[in-house]
Amino acid sequence: MTSVLQPRLAVLAVLVGTFVAVVLFVPFVVVSYRRRGGAGVWWVLGWVLMAVYLAGLVAYTLLPLPSAGYRCRAVQLVPLDDLRRLLAAHPSPGVLLRSMTVWQLALNLLLFAPLGALLRVRHRRGVLVAGGVGLAVSLLIELTQLTGVWGVYPCAYRVFDVDDLLANTAGAVLGSLLALPFARRGERADAGAPAPVTALRRAMAAISDGMLVLVLPELLRLSAAVVAAGLGLPGAADLPANPWLVAAVWGVPLAVQLVMVASGGRTFGEWAVLLVTRPADGRPAWLARALRFLLGSGGAGVVGMADMLLDVTGQASSGPFAVVRPLLQTTAQVLILLAVVGVWWPRDHRGIPALVAGLRVVDQRDRPSGLVAGGAAPAGGPRSDCGSTRPRDGGHA
Repeated sequence: MTSVLQPRLAVLAVLVGTFVAVVLFVPFVVVSYRRRGGAGVWWVLGWVLMAVYLAGLVAYTLLPLPSAGYRCRAVQLVPLDDLRRLLAAHPSPGVLLRSMTVWQLALNLLLFAPLGALLRVRHRRGVLVAGGVGLAVSLLIELTQLTGVWGVYPCAYRVFDVDDLLANTAGAVLGSLLALPFARRGERADAGAPAPVTALRRAMAAISDGMLVLVLPELLRLSAAVVAAGLGLPGAADLPANPWLVAAVWGVPLAVQLVMVASGGRTFGEWAVLLVTRPADGRPAWLARALRFLLGSGGAGVVGMADMLLDVTGQASSGPFAVVRPLLQTTAQVLILLAVVGVWWPRDHRGIPALVAGLRVVDQRDRPSGLVAGGAAPAGGPRSDCGSTRPRDGGHA
């Protein structure tokens, strides 16, 4: 039973799927808010489950890859041939339950059932779409096996089996039918309607900012080293410690964040979740935006870049820098803590940097009546933006 379920592949699917979901989190948020108007808890959870499922699909159908000297596999084009041979022998129920033929069909059904369920629940697609997508995905997998991963190997390392196509397609249809009671009904939420600024929405904005100024630089640095090593470039092993590369991969995302805050008063993460800032008092815009940048993810990114440069140049523990680096690390920790606390406080979820900067954070789709180009209020005085806290159809954050 353990050999059939292959728990190592399951663990690999969870790890890889979670990693992919994290890496693609920001594009997911951007697309969700622009196509659906929001991204609730269940929608985000569904995204993670979809990534884990797809990783599992690849792992269970294509792995492990063959080693040198493997035996080429044949093609099986007779529908249900193995099952008919098994039943022709009139086996007992116990023999059927222990048969690998039965187990393979059952597992193929179960492997593709989540695909049909996810298509039904997340994308509101019915049985026909589930069957078509299941067949297409299954055919792609079988052709990948048949062609030896599209020419990487000289011949097929797994059997091209028409039974797999039938079972996988039936599994997707079955999953769609079983998920029918859980599918949401009614009209889709209006993507153009304003939504409240909630803790979840603030959290997604903060995570998106962190991904831009803290995570993306390290991904870029690692990717540059991998590409250089793959091309056989001289000095590839020392590339991650190159100060110019570190300054570039950290500086470009920070420049993007700085331009967005300086020009519009909102961060990249707030842009991702359709939030804008508006003045809450009479302080100058340049001062408010400078505070917004330095007390938020911008400041954390600047500190992170300085810390990394000290590390790669070997000055982190020499002379005055031996004192500076702990201060930088403490500052970064404080700024990250402020971002975490700002998800829940203050109550309007504007975040602590916006609070200190004297800025309000509202939905960009909630436009006060009489607001003119440039955000100026009419002569009669500004209208309250409390309307941005109205609940809206669909329950999106």
